[in-house]
Amino acid sequence: MERLIFGTGPVRLGADGVKTRSGLGAHLTKVLGLPVRVVAAASYADLLGQLSRGEVHLAWMSPALALNACDELEAMPLVSAVRSPGAQFYGTLYVRADSNMKTPEDLRGKKIAWVDTDSCSGYLFPRIALAAEGIDVPSFFGEEKLLGSHDAVGRAVAQRAADVGATYMNVDDDAFTGSTILAGWCDVTTDPMRTILRTDPIPSDMVIASRELDAGWREKALRALTSLHEDPDVVRLVKHLFGAIRFEPAQLARYDIVRRAMRT
Repeated sequence: MERLIFGTGPVRLGADGVKTRSGLGAHLTKVLGLPVRVVAAASYADLLGQLSRGEVHLAWMSPALALNACDELEAMPLVSAVRSPGAQFYGTLYVRADSNMKTPEDLRGKKIAWVDTDSCSGYLFPRIALAAEGIDVPSFFGEEKLLGSHDAVGRAVAQRAADVGATYMNVDDDAFTGSTILAGWCDVTTDPMRTILRTDPIPSDMVIASRELDAGWREKALRALTSLHEDPDVVRLVKHLFGAIRFEPAQLARYDIVRRAMRT
């Protein structure tokens, strides 16, 4: 191989993200002994397309998208992200804090912004949670839009182009406060938001390998990713880009709940 391309979804698209990806690429280049470039796709669909065309060798994906890539493109699961101790990852539906909407039923007939149909937090799990409330989701909203990224959804809600948005939130349950650590709108607006609904916990994102990447390089990538936490400077990059403190070998049995959500 002449170089290795590591693709991510549409996260950290600003200047800070460029710097973070560059730093991670430099570290992996040093560890693997060949040039590594970390790139962000414009959408999850673009990332899946890049993987199918062999334009990326490794891809950080949401659980549902990763499972689709493994099933449809014969991609290989490598590692799962490990979050901070006590942290849980959820999907949520949220509105501006100055909105008069406070319950799921208040969302009837409203305009909602989703991320992508393969997004667990930005589509699949919130729809499951609404159905659990007895809501007939396909006929519930007045208008539905797929915007492709959590940032785009955050801007739509902040600018009142959508009444409600779907995104992720990290919550530190061990603090016994339920305080939000990070939510999908935080990078694009300082306007206060209010959550209307929270889903069941969602398993961590995965890094998968293209079927074009041979077994030797897959093993090298696995070792490199699972040792990132040994360098404190790299831990900061991983936390900023992936919301994780380290990676561990992926265990697909943990993602059965995602497969059930996809079928539903």
